[in-house]
Amino acid sequence: MKLRDYSTLEEIEHTNWGPLLGAYIEFCDYRKIIEIGVQYGDTTEHFCRVAKKLGGKVYGYDFFDPIGAYLGHAAGSKIPITPPKEVIEEKLRKKGYDEGVLSLTKVNTFEPDFSKVLEEQTGGEIDFAFVDGCHSYAGVKNDFLKVYPLLSPEGTIVFHDTFSHTGPRRLIMDLYEELNDGTFDVVNLPFGRGPGAGKYNRIGLAFLVKRSYATSGGGIINTDHDKIGIDEDPNSWTEPDKVYAMEKEWYEKQLLDAKNKRKLE
Repeated sequence: MKLRDYSTLEEIEHTNWGPLLGAYIEFCDYRKIIEIGVQYGDTTEHFCRVAKKLGGKVYGYDFFDPIGAYLGHAAGSKIPITPPKEVIEEKLRKKGYDEGVLSLTKVNTFEPDFSKVLEEQTGGEIDFAFVDGCHSYAGVKNDFLKVYPLLSPEGTIVFHDTFSHTGPRRLIMDLYEELNDGTFDVVNLPFGRGPGAGKYNRIGLAFLVKRSYATSGGGIINTDHDKIGIDEDPNSWTEPDKVYAMEKEWYEKQLLDAKNKRKLE
């Protein structure tokens, strides 16, 4: 079975991931939001909108310098030149997002001090991170390794361009294998149209989500539905505490399996 190929269409509608991620942030009630790779500030604006609504804050990090394909028309690129930080700040300030909602930092995330910057600015805990900066394998892996230790117990990291770019796509394989420590799930979505994706014209997003439910030991508020099926199947009823125990046992096995796998390697 072949993938649907959007590159054969005469007109490609650019599917914007900003509204999707903004809705996800609101659904999860995330307050500390970081974005690595601000560029033109379009996705940042969606994050700011929901952060202002929830009483949260967006922390954006970027080179804020023309680089690679974003050197501009003068270098033969069809992609608009990357604007400086001050331009993006002014653009978003005019839309009502002041220092209480948005903080932009010009930084090279490869620098060792970036971990310290993240910790100081966010207070050492990140709820949501959108990784859309350096798309090399080394770059996206570096960003993950610096963000994940600060991710809150219920946090999410979303990686951009996980279908269309080699580096992010390779990192997802690492998250399945080498970097899998048993503490998170990965949902890989090879969807979303966008310019520059080449064959199939898909971008791709991957959601890394902490396995917090398995460590919660609570949360079940409704068991009435299970009781309905007892007459047909006595095994349909499960005490909440048993579910929590099953989850904890499964989670601990995931941690142990990941640990043993790393020892073998």
